[in-house]
Amino acid sequence: ALAIKLEKNFVYLKQYYSAILTGIFSGVILHTIMIYIFGFIFQFDTQMAATLVPKSITTAIAVGVSESLGGIVSLTVAVVVFTGVIGAVVGPTVFKLFKIDDPVAQGVALGSSSHAMGTTKAIEMGDVQGAMSGLSIVVTGIVVVILAPLTQPLTQLFFG
Repeated sequence: ALAIKLEKNFVYLKQYYSAILTGIFSGVILHTIMIYIFGFIFQFDTQMAATLVPKSITTAIAVGVSESLGGIVSLTVAVVVFTGVIGAVVGPTVFKLFKIDDPVAQGVALGSSSHAMGTTKAIEMGDVQGAMSGLSIVVTGIVVVILAPLTQPLTQLFFG
């Protein structure tokens, strides 16, 4: 269903592909940095850091990433759901507060930060937001799956 929305709005992907990819990669990197900052503040161990790394990707992918990093899978699922709900509820208010009215930016932000629940909200907001959010879920998941094993040595170094 998301692919149909993307096909109908493919012109936005062609026009803004570099901004979309930059937004997604920046989001993943910022999210990872935030996990490490909170880890230092709250003195996480390696297992807790590994549990939180996949918090901004969809549950099906997050379970595998959490397992491979040695995280607590059931807690990862809870954190993923919580992240999705918070993003879907708070996202539109953040857009209004910071005057973010571009539908591509709104879709990328919701999809890359709050996955399926954010995409549901994006679809409610409009077709372009829904299409960009659906694309962002997929690309964010792929990026996290590729980068997560690279963060494991850093996690061991800082929290191990």
